[in-house]
Amino acid sequence: MTLMETLPPMLEETSPSVDLKAALLARVLELFDRDGLPYCILHGYDNYPDRVDSDVDLLVPSEAVPRRLGELLRNAERQLGARIVQWFADRAQFIVLCATGDDGVPVMLQLHVSCDYEVSDRLIYSGNDVLRTRRRHERDFWVPAANVEFVCVLINRIVKGKLESHHTEQLSKLWMQNREQCAHEMFRFFNAGAARMIADAAEANDWGMVQDRMRELRKEFLRLSVMRQPTSYATRVLGSQGRRVVRWLKPQSGLHVVFLGPDGVGKSTTIEAVRERVADAFLCVKYQTFASSILPNKPKASPHALPPRSKFASFLKAGWWELCYTLGYLKSVHPTRCRGGLAINHRYLIDAIVDPKRYRYSGPQELLWAIWATAFKPDLLIFLDAPADVIQARKQETTPEETARQVEAYRAMAGRLPNAKLVDTSVNREETVQRVTEIILGTMANRIARRLKSR
Repeated sequence: MTLMETLPPMLEETSPSVDLKAALLARVLELFDRDGLPYCILHGYDNYPDRVDSDVDLLVPSEAVPRRLGELLRNAERQLGARIVQWFADRAQFIVLCATGDDGVPVMLQLHVSCDYEVSDRLIYSGNDVLRTRRRHERDFWVPAANVEFVCVLINRIVKGKLESHHTEQLSKLWMQNREQCAHEMFRFFNAGAARMIADAAEANDWGMVQDRMRELRKEFLRLSVMRQPTSYATRVLGSQGRRVVRWLKPQSGLHVVFLGPDGVGKSTTIEAVRERVADAFLCVKYQTFASSILPNKPKASPHALPPRSKFASFLKAGWWELCYTLGYLKSVHPTRCRGGLAINHRYLIDAIVDPKRYRYSGPQELLWAIWATAFKPDLLIFLDAPADVIQARKQETTPEETARQVEAYRAMAGRLPNAKLVDTSVNREETVQRVTEIILGTMANRIARRLKSR
């Protein structure tokens, strides 16, 4: 029985008892086989195809990335029942495919696709070496030769400084499949004494001495690998730095989303739920509120409880906001976007324009608009909206008249600004969360589709 024969024919018809991520992975691997794209699942495949617990480490030929792989996944979106919502390009590619379960909740399959196997900028095996010696797993997908996987797992754990019982069980199992080749490989990466110690540990299935000497082994591996391949190491380090510079100048894989709307419209609860649902589409998530105050704020009874500042103090405050939304953005938001992360803001400068009284601002509106003109703009502005009476029933922090004014002001602002989306929160909470989730993931999918098409 093949891998695909163990799974339902269509993703949307999958039984809740079957892991949707596993079903999606099976379709991806079948797609690769049918297209003739060589691949290898590097490790962590013991539970496939029944369960996928984390990201999937794949290796494919270098000539397939990104064009062939991108076209293959994009053209098969209907067949896979999933679309690409993340593609973070580094030496390895972090790709996220998103399907939707019967309950409307997104299901993310994270693929970590590399062309060579390397650790800490050290080349362990070229992709060709891994693919040339790969073997077919009994469950009908491709995995590395036992000796190759043994080395990959061992060096990865030594560099990370963490060798736990399930790792040692896996290493001993791989050793038993090909003792001679595993022992031979040890001398490529360690000195004779360390290689023999590791071989003895694997043969006896007693890894205590290796665990005790992890720091020493790590130091030895890092030193020898540079001595044996100085040019390769230097090239990889320079390449990594170059890619970081390019990402800083032009981030392509992160997203900055700002949530706006009157108090009581449901921003906090919506953000909390959406954040959880979309987190796996990003490499990190950072959550922030409005620009921080120069001085600590004293607790107040309501947003409009304190009197406005003087004109002079308001000008000073506006100057602070100018710094926060320009230089401050480069410190607090931009790095997250560069790292393929999601930066969320609960409130932004737009709130001060709509509701200056909340921020005790008594200066001219034109000054705030001038600051907005120079500020870094979010990728998405999500305006949460509801009838004024619905908001008042949830929270009475302002008068009904003020709530009604803010509702109209935020609606007008949503119609005025690009990248703005207006979302009704007077429907049930689940519909609101699904709508916002779709906006974020749809924005990512469309962006990646344009990028891949341009290539």
